[in-house]
Amino acid sequence: MSDSDLTVDYEFLAESEKKLSQLKKTFEDIENRRDDMREHWGSGKIPRLRGDHRPVGRP
Repeated sequence: MSDSDLTVDYEFLAESEKKLSQLKKTFEDIENRRDDMREHWGSGKIPRLRGDHRPVGRP
């Protein structure tokens, strides 16, 4: 049987796992903040700025 050309850098894998976990947490935090702000998006300037505001009686 011949030697494998495959080498594994476990330090690199561990660092990648750590960075991906941090990234996942960042996205979860963004989602939580979005959900916390949802009640404020339904009225006032924010929907109009987003283009969501439609006058009553208009499609």
